[in-house]
Amino acid sequence: LKYSDLVMMGDVGGTNCRLEIHAVADVASVSPGQPPPGDLLYSAEFCNCDFPSFLSIMERFLEDAGCKRGKKWPTAACIAVAGPVEKNSVRFTNREDWVIDGAALVQQLQIPDIKLVNDFAANGYGLLTLDDKNPAEVHILQAGDLRELQRKHDRPPPMACIGAGTGLGECYLTGRPDGKYDVWPTEGGHTDFAPRTDLEVELLQFLKYRFDQPNRVSVERVVSG
Repeated sequence: LKYSDLVMMGDVGGTNCRLEIHAVADVASVSPGQPPPGDLLYSAEFCNCDFPSFLSIMERFLEDAGCKRGKKWPTAACIAVAGPVEKNSVRFTNREDWVIDGAALVQQLQIPDIKLVNDFAANGYGLLTLDDKNPAEVHILQAGDLRELQRKHDRPPPMACIGAGTGLGECYLTGRPDGKYDVWPTEGGHTDFAPRTDLEVELLQFLKYRFDQPNRVSVERVVSG
């Protein structure tokens, strides 16, 4: 890449933190069904419990990546975080002693533009880069006629994304008439577990005892951890 910026991206969950630096051409653009543009230069994974704060992880990563202020330094960063983002800041749902503030990181790290997004909002946008004709990326369980749905409703059909980790992440995507999508992160993992069989009722009683929750147990307690 003759002309490029260094762009940093990360995925920060309740347990681990994964960070990458990419060289991205200044004329690059994102195309549906195609991987994001840019060349991966460096990546690393950290265990959150080994660091007192996210800032200390960022500083360690930039040092290990060989970044130098004023010479080889990221111009932007997008960090996907496990919790609801408000005013570019997040208090972690499953790591209550961690607060990440994008504006503070800009000042502390001197990276001009730092954007925090909900981790499953990031996953939702990531869905749009998958090639549904590549079995290594997409395994179709039940095929549907997406073109017919789009013709009927004059916009792309909705999508949903769900994934279990330390917590249970969920988001959904809605299409627009111009063919693009809006992504809506949720905290759906905290909805009540609703048993339907005798065995599931027994599981609910066990989890209420296990987690000292006399009234309710979230679906996150059932499938994540």
